Amino acid sequence: MRRRMIGIIALVLLAAAGGLFFWRAAEPSAGDDWRLALLGATVRVGLLMGAVWLAYRELERLPGWIWPTLPILLAILAVRPRYLWIAVPIVIALALLRPRRRANRGGAAQIDGRAAGTNSGRTGPG
Repeated sequence: MRRRMIGIIALVLLAAAGGLFFWRAAEPSAGDDWRLALLGATVRVGLLMGAVWLAYRELERLPGWIWPTLPILLAILAVRPRYLWIAVPIVIALALLRPRRRANRGGAAQIDGRAAGTNSGRTGPG
């Protein structure tokens, strides 16, 4: 449902950008600054939402720590762009050094804590 809503928002924003583009072309005036700003914003956010819609399945798989870290990192980089040389290696190190889930060593799929294909604890036939 979220993915569908993101796609609808992207389409609405891009349609609004198209409407603003043709409205501006039909009625050129000296005070077009607000129309140009709104046109630029709707195009950029619409394209960004379209990209998020396309990548939604992969974004669901991102680790949980990335969501609080990313806005903080972007805020710091907006204030101090020179910190980019420090921030990028730190994020890469966090991504590489995080704990991984252990795979089943037996190679069989786990179902309810037991390996698939085994009997349910019975010792005898039948």
